[in-house]
Amino acid sequence: MRKIVWFGIMWAGSLFAQQRISEQIGNVVTTSETGQGIAITCNNARVLIQPYTDQMVRVRVVKNDFGPDFSYAVNITPAATFSRVADNDETATYSTTKIRVVVHKKPFYLSFYNQKGELVNADDSLLRISWMGTEVTNYKKLFADEKFIGLGEKTGGLNRRGNAYQNWNSDAPGYGLYQDPLYATIPFT
Repeated sequence: MRKIVWFGIMWAGSLFAQQRISEQIGNVVTTSETGQGIAITCNNARVLIQPYTDQMVRVRVVKNDFGPDFSYAVNITPAATFSRVADNDETATYSTTKIRVVVHKKPFYLSFYNQKGELVNADDSLLRISWMGTEVTNYKKLFADEKFIGLGEKTGGLNRRGNAYQNWNSDAPGYGLYQDPLYATIPFT
């Protein structure tokens, strides 16, 4: 049984590599401090990390150039600044009075700590940030007590953890418990 699973994984990995379905954004090439935050160039992406308040940081990732700064999620102007804490070959650390951001350089991924030094959010250190064609994906470390609340009118329990949902809709006339998709498409808010 283990050989079948192993060969299945090897084959799938080889297929993904051949089709370049997922492309990691790579290592940090350059880092510069801007008036709006930290601008980072990686092998396959550009990253902008901006502190909006002392406890809210926005991360933008693009393949080429940043277009107009527009977001449905963020409607305020950046009002905080980072102070650099440390920088070496492996990491660069930036902080506000409430958050410490660690930029891992080889390969690029991020970790966020609160003022007590507790890890509160982090990219998965193996899957990290990558491209699926032209779409960016970001895999995060999942904490044991973390919950996923949202998706608006989806059926089922309030905590969405451990489930998969289509962000698409259906013209089904009646719904049952845990039926997906519904006649609504509401992403996480």
